[in-house]
Amino acid sequence: MATGSRPDPKKGRTRHPHASNFKVPNGTKDHGYVAGELFGCYGHRTHAQQPCVDDVTHGALKCPYCSSGMDQVWRGYLPLWDRDWTLRYALIGEDIFESVDSVKHGEQVELSRAKNPISPLIVRPGVGLVRKLPDKAPWSVPVRMLDICLTLWQCDALTQWFIRNPDQVPTVNAPEPVKSNG
Repeated sequence: MATGSRPDPKKGRTRHPHASNFKVPNGTKDHGYVAGELFGCYGHRTHAQQPCVDDVTHGALKCPYCSSGMDQVWRGYLPLWDRDWTLRYALIGEDIFESVDSVKHGEQVELSRAKNPISPLIVRPGVGLVRKLPDKAPWSVPVRMLDICLTLWQCDALTQWFIRNPDQVPTVNAPEPVKSNG
């Protein structure tokens, strides 16, 4: 057991939530716990996935990426606790949305990637950790992924819009399936 004082979250350097990417190298797997609901949105791939502010705000803000003609792609952000109970997130594609959306808060998941360098991250239910999450905050309280996304995206206009419109938090809808033309 530790001696001295315990860490005090109120004395932290930042007031906004932060999580790092749950990295799973190709050809490996890891385990974690679902920390909250999946947050999905259409966005644009630049140096990193950026939200389509027009889509997220239902037209209230103009998207500079749409104006420049960049394609939209749907991505889901899943908050996770890793094996050391550190907050992380996984970025998923629309092809595994339904599978990931069925996993509930606190459940264990297995994250894996095939050996192919362009393999997507796969998240599915799977027990692989012996320890259980602590039955106290912050682990017992579902994480609001939108708050973490706003920190990741660093888009002041979007952050301010959500502050002014707290009741406009979008719900996650399944991406519409792409239809084949033959």
